[in-house]
Amino acid sequence: MQHLIDIAQAACEAALKAGADCADVSVREAASRSVDLEIGEVKNSEVSISSGLSVRAFSRGACGWASASRLDLADARGAGEDAAALARAADPDPDFIDLPTGGAEAEIAGLYDEAVSGISLHDLVEFLAPEIDAIRAKAPGAIISGGADAGYGAYVYVSSKGHVVTNRGSNVSCGIAAAVRRGDDVGMYHDWEFARTLDRFNPAGIGDAAVDEALNLLGSRPGPSAELPIVFGYDASRGALSSLIGAIDAEEIQRGRSFMAGMVGKRVASEAITLTDDPFIPGGAGSSATDGEGVPHRKWVLVDRGILTTYLHDSYTAGKDGVANTAHSTRGGRSATNVIPTLGSRTQAELIAEIEEGIFVRSAHIAVNDATGDFSQVIDFGYKIERGELAYPLKETMISGSYLDLLAAIDAVSSDYREKPGMIMPAIRASKVRVIGR
Repeated sequence: MQHLIDIAQAACEAALKAGADCADVSVREAASRSVDLEIGEVKNSEVSISSGLSVRAFSRGACGWASASRLDLADARGAGEDAAALARAADPDPDFIDLPTGGAEAEIAGLYDEAVSGISLHDLVEFLAPEIDAIRAKAPGAIISGGADAGYGAYVYVSSKGHVVTNRGSNVSCGIAAAVRRGDDVGMYHDWEFARTLDRFNPAGIGDAAVDEALNLLGSRPGPSAELPIVFGYDASRGALSSLIGAIDAEEIQRGRSFMAGMVGKRVASEAITLTDDPFIPGGAGSSATDGEGVPHRKWVLVDRGILTTYLHDSYTAGKDGVANTAHSTRGGRSATNVIPTLGSRTQAELIAEIEEGIFVRSAHIAVNDATGDFSQVIDFGYKIERGELAYPLKETMISGSYLDLLAAIDAVSSDYREKPGMIMPAIRASKVRVIGR
């Protein structure tokens, strides 16, 4: 790790000597292995070793970026000098105040596992092999696709404020999809597994889950056109809520590119929705001690019983708005960490059972127009609900409307959920959504 620190400090010092008022540098070294499946066989396998650094230099508030892919002192110094030259040539930016300073960092367990570095391409194939067998046993002739990967690396952040941050990370994941054909009828579904450490990685059963749902989705037909209640299942609720988090990026607000402008302190969803951004979950997918500018993370309630409490800020956007930095920088953007919904009191099955006529969505991502807040989404993995039960799978059916209206219509969050590291995924129910079918 020390050699990465030395390279980062050399780049930072070079930027200052070249006339920058301040600068920061990120350096990374990473390695990964992956295999891809096509028609149930390994199509590609890859071993990748990568490294690089990026330098931000500031002059009169203007920012210059430069990067290098080779980690040596000469290239690092050259990148620092280039970044400073670009900053000096750019127009001044009066909204830039200063780079942030550091602070006490939390210790978070389960983010790096040395054992992941020992995972071979053969091991990745072995993770997938029993899942392929499970699909073939239940649906001979099924078209199987997917893949598996494992990665690990080290990261260093250094700034001219004297701030130094180091961390290591690892991850291992796999996913598999099954497509089952019966004449002209096709059912398809997928499942996945993810962990930061090998001891928490258990892909067993994802093949069964994928093929079982693919078989259930055979015999689909168009749904009705009506305003109906909708239950977003465990794998759909995360996709339904993620557009809310994506729309509260402070830079998008400041540039007038988000429908969430002017909404801090106002109701953006029903009282059933409370979303907490928790970066400290052991082994969490988004867990980390600091953001991309080395600012210590903190826990935030982003939406409190339907009320938006903040936008996602880095040091620049916070300074421009004159508000607290929420430490959501990704070095070039802003993002939440692990967004956890507060649970309700009834199970997913109970939420469905209470519906006389409606729609159940197994998996989906609600794509929202960033400027208008409108959405339209085809339901690829869904069912018609009749008298509290799943009646038949859907095709040629979509939902549409205002995303804020959808959030306001959420009347329940389930008490049960699907869990992955750093992810709690309950079902959510909206009382009335526009459905377009036959």
